[in-house]
Amino acid sequence: MGAATVGLLLDNVQAVLRAVATLPTSPEARRLTDRALDCERAIQGWSVTPPDAIQRMGMHERVLLLYSDLSKLKKVGA
Repeated sequence: MGAATVGLLLDNVQAVLRAVATLPTSPEARRLTDRALDCERAIQGWSVTPPDAIQRMGMHERVLLLYSDLSKLKKVGA
């Protein structure tokens, strides 16, 4: 797995974390933060145990879902 892909995934997860930090505190925001942190830890762990294709695809889907849920949270807070 290329360093660029890992970097891109981490950048996206960190962007979600920064965006959530600007929202009002709520249980939903905390759950989204927790999920993003879980993704971040898993991606960082790939340097020790590289993922297989299914794990990579699953992580891409998880990161997309973070963005989707962030969008929903922003709408609720608006």
